[in-house]
Amino acid sequence: MPRSWIQTPQDSFLSDKEGWTKIGQYKYAAFRHHILVVERKENMAVNGPVIKQMDWPVNAKYKLENKKGKNTKFTGSIQESVTSTIANKLSQEVLTKIGSSFEVGIANLKANINSELQSKFGVELITTLQNGLSSTKTYSTETYLEQLEAIEFTIPEQSSQASTRSVFAYLKLRPVVKEFYLYRTEYLQLEYRKSWIWPDVRKTLTQYDLDLRKPLFKIVYYEPEDTISFSFDSYKPVIEDGDTVTSEELNSVFPSPARIQLNKTMEQLAKLAFPVSKNEKQSAAKEKTPTIPGRGMQKRVKAAMPKSNIRKSKRRK
Repeated sequence: MPRSWIQTPQDSFLSDKEGWTKIGQYKYAAFRHHILVVERKENMAVNGPVIKQMDWPVNAKYKLENKKGKNTKFTGSIQESVTSTIANKLSQEVLTKIGSSFEVGIANLKANINSELQSKFGVELITTLQNGLSSTKTYSTETYLEQLEAIEFTIPEQSSQASTRSVFAYLKLRPVVKEFYLYRTEYLQLEYRKSWIWPDVRKTLTQYDLDLRKPLFKIVYYEPEDTISFSFDSYKPVIEDGDTVTSEELNSVFPSPARIQLNKTMEQLAKLAFPVSKNEKQSAAKEKTPTIPGRGMQKRVKAAMPKSNIRKSKRRK
């Protein structure tokens, strides 16, 4: 089964001061969560919504001819709902609750954070996620190819000797299940003082990793199959809305994950967000400068004004 990792917040967010929560005078803190995602597709497809319904004469040849489309899954919007929910419930609300309680000692602080995180699991987390998924679409027709798909068959007779039969054209949908597990939570709390006279000060107050290996929830959505299916006389879909996305409780045992690949540690991100030395400030400025491709290499975008404009400004003065 395919596996992937979600890191929230991302490094680009934590490398900026705005990505940290101020929990007291000169004190800032941040969480970083590592989510393991396990995806599987069910073997059996289910009957989806009706595309077209018609009444055709018995023994007539029915031919369906239409342009074949390319389906694109909006899994990105699903991930956005997941990361937004985790950031809100497992980061902001927990930080607001514990405040600047570093004075209680590392052991008690770790216990408090663990307790607050555990309290967010279950119904509260799933309900918040479902609210975010309510407006999420899983797939849409992105573009049509210049190709016709033709399906032709004869309308079979039925025992009632009726002269016509109802024909239902529909898509089969294959359920896709994504399981989300909270593997590890990192926490860092620091003190930062900026001074116009004396050198800036940054001091790490508390830092630790919490290995939870906790199942969070699973998300179920549906992918349409390429081939159109048909039914006669009557039809009842199992899934009436192919865009349905649901979040459910996950009771699975935490699987053995691959090793997490980290680009930067929390300490390194803190140096970018709260630089104090000259080298750190240069590194932070370089990290935040946008880049553009140029002749096979990345060139930094100059934020300075054009020289001609600078000279004009000086002459006006």
